[in-house]
Amino acid sequence: MLDVRKKEFRVVEKGGQFIIKPPHHLYEEVPQNEDLTMRLAKIIGIETPLHGMIYNIDGSLSYFIKRFDRSRNQKIGVEDFSQLLGHSRETKYESSMEKVVSVIEKHCTFPMVEKLKLFKLVIFNFITRNEDMHLKNFTLISRENKVEMSPAYDLLNTTIIIQAEEEIALPIRG
Repeated sequence: MLDVRKKEFRVVEKGGQFIIKPPHHLYEEVPQNEDLTMRLAKIIGIETPLHGMIYNIDGSLSYFIKRFDRSRNQKIGVEDFSQLLGHSRETKYESSMEKVVSVIEKHCTFPMVEKLKLFKLVIFNFITRNEDMHLKNFTLISRENKVEMSPAYDLLNTTIIIQAEEEIALPIRG
């Protein structure tokens, strides 16, 4: 929970509006990496939730992002593509971009608009070297009487963290 008057976040049991991502002891700059990549996405017109950086008590930085699946303690309908395609956490990489497109065509109110958003996001992830865009990082949201792609999240340059063997998590023409 965000307390603006005290300029702090507090952990809550339920109904929280933000996700906090502190630095990992092996990858201390991941919060800055994600914040920068998300800012770049917003600059080029990719919809992103409110996000930013906060200082921890020890002076390190944590990344925060506002949850788009909740509004004033009310849940908003969202489904990630892993769920929609019947995959589990363990099988979230076992798919393809063609299957992502098929979900958009089947479920979205305006599939052509959403496919253009997806195309822009895929190109952005390729350019920024985000090689971890698996099925759980694509989500549909129901809002304003339509089903569409959710705001983008979990965008970061993965190649400066780990040496990946693939250029993209979900193959194109795979």
